Amino acid sequence: MSTVKRFLSASAASWARVGVTVVAQIALVPLYLTHWDVELYGIWLATQALASLLFTLDLGHQEFLGYEFMRIGKHNCLKLSRYLWSGIVFSIGINLFQLLLISFFLITGVISDLLGSSNILAPGIIRTVGIILIAQGIAWLIGTSISGLLFRVLAPFGYYPRMAWWNFIDAIISALTPLVAVSLGADLLTTGVVTAAVTVIFSIPKYCDLVRLMRKENIPFSYPSWHVGHVNFLLSLAVFGKISLENIRQQG
Repeated sequence: MSTVKRFLSASAASWARVGVTVVAQIALVPLYLTHWDVELYGIWLATQALASLLFTLDLGHQEFLGYEFMRIGKHNCLKLSRYLWSGIVFSIGINLFQLLLISFFLITGVISDLLGSSNILAPGIIRTVGIILIAQGIAWLIGTSISGLLFRVLAPFGYYPRMAWWNFIDAIISALTPLVAVSLGADLLTTGVVTAAVTVIFSIPKYCDLVRLMRKENIPFSYPSWHVGHVNFLLSLAVFGKISLENIRQQG
């Protein structure tokens, strides 16, 4: 694929994903409110926002390694592989920390304060939100964290448009899965767990494609390096800070 075709394909995928996001945030709201009351839908939105905030640390790590993969380039597959597998080990560690943090918030009742409605949320709802966050944390690890690093390590080989279309499909599934569950009468907990489960299931064909491409480009397995992973993680905290500040500026 030529540079122009890659550019056009990636741009089309990005705009298509924006379109899905707009539709999900505006056009699908009445469908949710047909089956849920405003308060329950508000809790669902707050849960999704809280999940995005909690996963920012791992996202910053992914973004930093993406820059490193582009810097290394496609002509040094051994170094790419070393950075990749060291990053995967640290990503697993980051996600386990995130799950422990969610569990701590659930046990201590901090979740209700983070949602900003500690006086009106029933204990059952708080527990439900905690379970949903744990389920989404597991889905993030399997469906987004590790696959995100594989996406980025393939970018120097010209596969960014392909990855952008995978992300577009991800956006469609993320938008439609909870809506279908709600339309079938699912409650808050069932909707959250089903959405997480579908994310994990969908990651199977995605991983098959990613592994095939890595084999095609001769990106081998390398034993993870604690030093490489540790240094990259510390440097990625700057990207994590940047993303967090941007969220504060945009969301308040």
